[in-house]
Amino acid sequence: MAVPLESPAVYVLDDDEAIGAALRLLLASVGLEARHVSSPKTFLALPAPTSPTCVLCDVFMPEMNGIAVMEQARSQGWRSPFVVLTGFGDLKVAVRAFKSGAIDLIEKPYSGAEVVEAVQRALEQDSARLEAEARQREGAERLKQLTARERDVLGLVLRGLTNKEMADRLGISVKTIEVHRSRVMQKMGARSSAELALKVVDGTDAAARVLASLSG
Repeated sequence: MAVPLESPAVYVLDDDEAIGAALRLLLASVGLEARHVSSPKTFLALPAPTSPTCVLCDVFMPEMNGIAVMEQARSQGWRSPFVVLTGFGDLKVAVRAFKSGAIDLIEKPYSGAEVVEAVQRALEQDSARLEAEARQREGAERLKQLTARERDVLGLVLRGLTNKEMADRLGISVKTIEVHRSRVMQKMGARSSAELALKVVDGTDAAARVLASLSG
């Protein structure tokens, strides 16, 4: 099930007010809300976003280099994609930008279509990341609800054992296994073993601990 997310947002980080205004109008023309920030220090004081976000970041700004801004934002918890804008076709700039996590680099002068395409691709990527993270949190929380015995049963279900084989392994009756299995499915929000496996994968870290705790 898709996880509902807040409306996407775009930050335009450029010290040139005219360029910032032009990019805001461009993005508004395709229904995207953009906020122009002219100061790198102002941008870095913002909290890391929780909605799908893209940052259009100019490289050469007097206050601070755009790539350095991106690197510092990453260290502050920003995981949103950056699209770097540059007026100089410098290979070193491109290499550093991509090493620092930029998903695209656009040289000036650029076309409006080129910018819109890059931003939309970045927002789609960020939406997918946030949805995956939300599913992982949900999966981990569901796993935490299981009792120790239910975790045992879960691990054996994932290994493909039948109810009889699980009963023999755990030294309990098949009927008790059926009860535990039913509770596991209910708590994990799964309707089949295949769906159960997907739920466990979504809770990756917690799932690893569950499986590591099982013997044999």
